[in-house]
Amino acid sequence: MHIQRAFCCGQHKEPKTEAGNRLIDLTSQAITAFKHQLKIQELTSHYIFHNPHTHELWDSEHTTLRRYRIEAVTDAGVKYRYPYQMRHTFASHMIYSGVDHLYLAQQLGHSDLYSLYKIYGKIIEDHKRKQNRRKHHALNSMSI
Repeated sequence: MHIQRAFCCGQHKEPKTEAGNRLIDLTSQAITAFKHQLKIQELTSHYIFHNPHTHELWDSEHTTLRRYRIEAVTDAGVKYRYPYQMRHTFASHMIYSGVDHLYLAQQLGHSDLYSLYKIYGKIIEDHKRKQNRRKHHALNSMSI
C-alpha cells in the first residue's frame, strides 16, 4: 500500500518527513479485507474508507466510525485501543518477532533508525535481554 497522505480532522495532511511517503507491506488477510471493503463501498475513488450513507471520507474523530471499531475489537475479543496505539502494538510485535530494525523503521515511516530507537528503545532492550537469557540457558544446558 502506498502511503502518501492522511485524512484527519477534516483535512488532508502530508507526511511529516519524506520517509512518511512510503510503501508498506500488507498481509494477505489485510489485502483481502481491503478488497472486500472496496466491493462493499462500491468506491470509484482511491480512498478505501467512506461513510456508507454520505459517501464522504470518514473523519478519524467520527463517533459512528469509533463505534464500529469498538464493536469489531470487542467481537474479536480484543481490548479496545485507540487507532494510534495499534501502531505501537504493531511495532512492539515486530520487534519481539525479531524483524530487522531498518525494515521496521521504513514501514513506520521513520527517516532513520534513531527515531525507532528513541521511541522503542526500552522494548528493543527488553527483547535483547530475553534473547540473551535464552542463549545463556541453552549454553548452560549443553553437556560437554
